[in-house]
Formats: sequence, structure tokens, C-alpha cells
Amino acid sequence: MIRMNGVTWRALVAPLLATAATSAFAAPQGVALVPPNGARFLEHQRFDVRVEGYGQGAYSATLKVNGQDVKFTSGEQGTTTTDGVSAVEKDAAGAVTRTWGGFNARGFSLSRPGKYKLEATFKDATGETATASTIEIVDVDRGAGRGQKGTLAKNVVIVLGDGMGVAHRTAARLVRFGVTGGDPDGYLAMDGFPGTGLVTTHSLNSIVTDSAPGMACYATGSHANNGQEGVYPAHMTNAFYYPRVEYMAEYLHRVKGTSLGIVTSSDVEDATPAANAVHTGNRNNGTGICDQYLDESDWQATGRTGTGLAVLLGGGRNWFKAATGEQYSRRATSTDYAALPADLLAGWDLPASAAGALDADRDLVGDFQKAGFAYVDSSHDLQNTMAGHGPEKLLGLFGWGNMNVALDKISARRGLGADVVNAYHAPDQPMLDEMADAALKVLSKNEKGFVLMIEGAHIDKQSHLMDVDRAIGETIELDRAVAVAKKWADKLGDTVVVVLADHECSGFSLMGALANKQSSSNP
Repeated sequence: MIRMNGVTWRALVAPLLATAATSAFAAPQGVALVPPNGARFLEHQRFDVRVEGYGQGAYSATLKVNGQDVKFTSGEQGTTTTDGVSAVEKDAAGAVTRTWGGFNARGFSLSRPGKYKLEATFKDATGETATASTIEIVDVDRGAGRGQKGTLAKNVVIVLGDGMGVAHRTAARLVRFGVTGGDPDGYLAMDGFPGTGLVTTHSLNSIVTDSAPGMACYATGSHANNGQEGVYPAHMTNAFYYPRVEYMAEYLHRVKGTSLGIVTSSDVEDATPAANAVHTGNRNNGTGICDQYLDESDWQATGRTGTGLAVLLGGGRNWFKAATGEQYSRRATSTDYAALPADLLAGWDLPASAAGALDADRDLVGDFQKAGFAYVDSSHDLQNTMAGHGPEKLLGLFGWGNMNVALDKISARRGLGADVVNAYHAPDQPMLDEMADAALKVLSKNEKGFVLMIEGAHIDKQSHLMDVDRAIGETIELDRAVAVAKKWADKLGDTVVVVLADHECSGFSLMGALANKQSSSNP
């Protein structure tokens, strides 16, 4: 035994070890509060507040905003089940390893600009953990942060090149117009905008975003985890129960009565289109995602809630056809959700019809039609339907999965080869600019305004494959859609068009003007 001035080492250290052991287990773990620190919102923009954690015994929690107590809409104090939808983790043998508790304040909002401190505590049988975050409510009347009134726009058009970097644009410009003396012989439609800038689209859990939070950060003003859209991270039994943040389309529909349009060359279930309207912690849950497009579209025209979805164009027919009897259907209960929590429905003013159900055999196309949508599944159908006045609402599903890329669609149209589009069982698909034009014709009927998102999805997908020809072709197709949007903006007035990218893909780069022989001799 080591002695120091008559005191044993054990006598000194043992109490310290006991204290350390006690402190390590004397409070609940994993305690988190969302919205996260630094989140910013518009005045009256809705969001959910959630406090969660895990530990031992019964759970309880408190929440204050700027020192004022806030009542939870769900989460029973002094229980292990709390809100009834928090996750229970199990090991490979099925034994429970961790029981999460959660307390929610659904559909929360703040009306005055400024910074607000959120303070929460989470308590279990062993102790209590405190956490806090600071959020900001932005004054929507202040322009560019300089105290100036902003220019009012009734309509918003976002044209997003998924995976598009500066080099994609440069390559598209050179291929489209050629170059003389180092200067391009023409310029893209997206080159003619009055301003260009850079923006950070990182996710909450990665400096490199994927498409779900990459689009959602534009559409909500909040960052999310990779793989998640329109929600904050949480540990819950279903990804569709996660704490929500209101999309721009939802906010404007509720406040102004606007409509929403979504146009994409991908499957409409894909991350970018869904991250304008759907709230889920799993971007791959296609059945529930496509159901939510309709169920939370406010097709009943209450004007109180939902997105106001009036146009949905792209691929993804496989999510809209019943699982039974349809060879290509991908509908399944594993990618769906049962009834949403009651306080979520109440907090977001959702009707009972939006509650959700495990309905793999749902005829979603038929339900869209019952809700007043005209349905088309080919380019010719689209042209015929848009002749004359056109419909009030439009659903177009032009492929079972993703639509084909521009070069393959053009090859089929010009008789140069239709093998690819035929292999996809989609021989007659519209181009992105044609879909954009149809969407704008429908949406412009709403005198209260609209939000339209147009995505060139395959810039990303073809860059993943290192298919340079098709990636450049997709960028050119996107630019043609930009030209359509600019034309409609000039016609309508009160319309802002913004060209964005969610992230760059593949490190796309240009070699310059050196010939292969010269390039290979460089050190």
C-alpha cells in the first residue's frame, strides 16, 4: 500500500473514482433539443420543438423560451413511454438496450423578430440533464439584412441543378455554343442573371450534404441530417413522426394562399422533389413520401395548412400503383407510415384524411384524380391536356422510375435509337423545359401566387457514373428550363427566378484546350 504523509493512496483515490462513476451514470444520456442552436425562422413560421434522451426509470422534461414555460403537446411526465412514439432500441437477440423518452411542442411559432433562448431539462431516475439553444426569428420586411424594404415578388421559381458545379456550367456553355479565341460563342440562360453568389448547404451531421437536406435547407431555412427532409433529427418509431419545420411552400400557402409546383427529371419520390413538400427522417420511404404529396396538399382548399400542391411532374409511377396486381409497383408497408401522432395533426392543422395509413394497395393515381388532378403519362398526353385553357391541377408520371436523360430522349425523338427509353417502358417522355412550361401555365392561374421547383436531377446521377456526355446534356436541358422560367417571369411580372445547386458531384473539371499529346507530356 502506498502511503503519502500517513494517508494511503486508496483512501485518496477511491472516493474520486466513486464520484466519477456516480457522475457518469447519475444523469440521463443522449439529451438533445431541437431546433438546434443557430436555427433561423420567418415570423410565424411553424416548427416543432422536441426534447429527448434516454436513461433509467421514468422520464420528465421542462421547456422554457426566453424564460417563459412552454407546455408540451405530447409526452406524459413521469413515465417511460412519454409520447408513445419514441424509439426502443434492441440488440441482435431482441433484448431492449435503450429506451428513449421524448417530449414535443408541435406546430410552435414566434411572431416577433429577434433571438430566443430555448432551455430544456430532461430527467430520469438517476438525475437531470439541462440543454439549451438559441434561435432567431428574422424580420421578413428587411431586405438583404441592410434595413431596407425588400422588393415584393408574388411568384417564386427555383431551378435547381442537382450536383451542378461551376465546371458543369462551363462545359455546357462550350458544348452548346462553341468557343473562339478562348471566349464562348454564346451564353447560357443562367449566365444572364444580375447576381451570382455562393451559399453553404452543409447538413447538420456532415460538411458534405446529400440532396435531401441540400434542398430542404433552401425550402425551410433550416439544416437537417443527411437522408432527412423537412424534419429535425430524433429517435422515434417512424421517420414520418420526426419534429417538423415548415416549408416555404407550406408557409406561403397558409399565409398567402399560394400554390406549389414540383417538376423533376427524376422519380418524384427522390430527395430533391420531396424536400419541398414532405416531412420524413428517411428519404427512401417512397410509399409514405408519395402519399404525403397528396394527403398534405390541402386538396380540400381550406387554405389553413398543407402545401397547396397543384403540379407534380416527373417519373416514379411505381409508387402510385397498387402493390397487388402491378408488376412494377414499389409500394410497401415497410416504406409507409401508420397514423401520425394526434398532436402532430392538431399542431399543424392537418385534416383527419392526412393522418396516414399502411395502404400498399392504394391507387394513388386514382386518388389524385378524385382530388381534381388531371393525369398524364406521356409527352403526347401532356401536349393534348395543356391545349387550350389547360387543367387546374396536373399530375404527370412519365416513367416507372427515374425519367431518361436528355440525350436518350432526344435520340428516340430523332429516330436515332429508342432502345434505352423502350427498355424503361417509357418511349414518349417530355423534356424538362416542356414540363416547366406546362407547370407554369397551370400555376399562373392562381392570382395569389405560386412556388415552383424545377430540378435537373441527372446532372448528379450521370456525374456519379462519370458519364460526361450525359452530364453535360443534362446541364443544357436544365438551362433550357431556365430560359422558359425567365420567359414566364417576364410575362407575369412579380416573379423571381433563382438558379441553384444543392451540391457539386464528382469533382467535375475541365482540362482546358490542350491536345491529348500535349497533355500526356506534362509533368
